[in-house]
Amino acid sequence: MRHPLSTRSVVAGLALAPVLLVTHGDGLAASKCRIGTLGTQHVEFLEDRQFTIEGAVNGQSIRALVDTGSSLSSVGRKFAQQASLDLHRARGVTAYGVGGATDIDLAHVKTMTLGPMVLERVDVPVIEHNAKAWDGIFGADILFVHDLEMALADEAIRVVIPQDCHDEFLAYWDREASAVPMSRISRDDHRQVITLQINDRDFKAMIDSGASMSVIDTQAASRVGVTRETSKVLADGQAKGIGPRQLDWWIAAFHKVVIGRESISDTRLSVADLRSPAREEANTETRIKRQVDLGYDMILGADFLKSHRVLFSVQQQRFYFSYVGGRIFAIDR
Repeated sequence: MRHPLSTRSVVAGLALAPVLLVTHGDGLAASKCRIGTLGTQHVEFLEDRQFTIEGAVNGQSIRALVDTGSSLSSVGRKFAQQASLDLHRARGVTAYGVGGATDIDLAHVKTMTLGPMVLERVDVPVIEHNAKAWDGIFGADILFVHDLEMALADEAIRVVIPQDCHDEFLAYWDREASAVPMSRISRDDHRQVITLQINDRDFKAMIDSGASMSVIDTQAASRVGVTRETSKVLADGQAKGIGPRQLDWWIAAFHKVVIGRESISDTRLSVADLRSPAREEANTETRIKRQVDLGYDMILGADFLKSHRVLFSVQQQRFYFSYVGGRIFAIDR
C-alpha cells in the first residue's frame, strides 16, 4: 500500500515573510542568508505538557496534537464519524503506540488544513484513541516537510524557509545555541533522531513532542548500569497512548546527560521498556526483528521541548536548541 499523504500536493497556506537577514564576510564578498517563515501558529498546552493546534478537514474544525514522535498524521475515529468521512481498511498496516497496536482505516478527504499547511486530495489514516482534548495527530510526515521552529515559551511554532543559507547557523534568536547532527529514523520514517551522552555513553534520542516526558529504554539504561535490581527506584507509574494498554515506567538517577553544549548533572529520568508494545504484538520472527529495532534508545519529550527553543533544520540535517528556563526533564528535582 502506498504511504498515506505521500503522493498528493502539500501547499503553503501563508505568504513567505522575512524573519532575519544574516550577513558574513566583508564588502562584496559578503554572503547573505535570509530566513523566512510561513507564519506563526499559536499552540494550546494540555495539562501534561503536550500541545495542540487548530486545523480543518473538509472544512470541519479539528484540534490536532503536535506529535513529532508519530510517523503518521491521522484523525480519530470519533472525529471521522462526526465529519461523515468514508472509511476503508488499510490492509496489512498497523499503528503502534506505547499501548500496543491498533488497526488503521483510511479516509479520502478533499482538503486537510493544519496550521500553515494545506493538503489536497489525501488519504488520511484513521485510528482509535481515547484522548478527549484532541481529535487528530499532526505527525512527522507533515511536520518535517519543511524546517520547523518551536518557541513554546511563546506558545508558538513556525514553518521556517531558509533561503541562500547553505551551511549558515540558523538559530537566529541565540548565537550561543547548540547545533547537533539530526537524521530521520529511516527513508520512510520522518521522525528525527539525535545523539546524546548519558553517563558518558552515546545514545540515540528520538525527539517526541507527543510524549509528556522524556524516557530512556530499559535496555539502554542497563548499558550504563541502571536497572530495577541494581538502582534505587525513586518512583513509578503508568503511561497511556495509542493502543489499548498502559506502559509501566519508573524513575532512576543518572550522573550526567550531555546534549550538544548543554550538560545536566545529577538528574532523574523515567525508564520504560519502549520496545514492549511492538514485541508483544509481533507474531513472526520477521515482524519481531522489524518492530523491536526502534532506531533510538530514548525519547526527548515535551518536557525538554518546553524548556528550550528549538529548530529542526531538515534541510541542513541539524537540530538547533537553547535553554529558555524551567525543568529540562519533567521528573527532575
